[in-house]
Amino acid sequence: MNKSLRIIKNNGIAISVAVLLVISFLFFSYTLPAQENIAPKTAAEAISLARNTGRYLFLLFYKDKDGSFNTMKGTIEEFEKESSKKIMIYRASTANEQEKDVATKYGILKAPLPIVLSLAPNGAVTGGFPKEVSKQQLAGCLVPELTTRILKPLQEGKIVLVLLQNKNTKYNMESAKAAGDFSDEPQLKGYVEIIMADPGDAKNKEFISQIKLDENKNEAAVVFLVPPGTIAGVFSGKVTKETLFGALAACSSGGGCGSGGCK
Repeated sequence: MNKSLRIIKNNGIAISVAVLLVISFLFFSYTLPAQENIAPKTAAEAISLARNTGRYLFLLFYKDKDGSFNTMKGTIEEFEKESSKKIMIYRASTANEQEKDVATKYGILKAPLPIVLSLAPNGAVTGGFPKEVSKQQLAGCLVPELTTRILKPLQEGKIVLVLLQNKNTKYNMESAKAAGDFSDEPQLKGYVEIIMADPGDAKNKEFISQIKLDENKNEAAVVFLVPPGTIAGVFSGKVTKETLFGALAACSSGGGCGSGGCK
């Protein structure tokens, strides 16, 4: 009898705790709005929110709410409704002191207004259009994830090495070692971004096509890019650190860069 009572009491405590947890969850779920529904008060907040929620952001900077502003605003809003991608829109007045830091960072104060900037979820700028914009142009800003991963470090002034390899490609270790040794050089420390990408992934097909990589070779490749987005070379097979330094030297001297790049 006593044993049964203890079980009932213990179960009662467990049930009470569970009920409290459920009530607390429901309370906070109700009182705290979903992050996606939070309205940012500044462009900086909008950029942060877009990053945290994985959305593209269209930043529309303006001085006056004139005809150009209203037309661009309408086009962007229509595109947002029609797009299958998650998109945020934020309108920023250049007269607002709170917007000055972001406006200065992107050179908006010297640009014709209104102007819309497209930012990928990782913060890479994928497009900018002053005075007018079409839905087709906005659609072109929604680029593949690999492109945004490449653009971000390039826009930060870094060299980008894209390592294209998977379990089916040969010379994976050689390519990875060459890239690692290159980026570890003291004079390049902190200025090289290495990005791994699968050449067999359908999401990367557009990039593979752009660099004209022969997919039938089944060899790992290193794509060498320099700011603002120039291909300094595409190197397949047994790539070495010296190969990459050769591409860098060619670009630095204006000598035409490496294979297929800097033309």
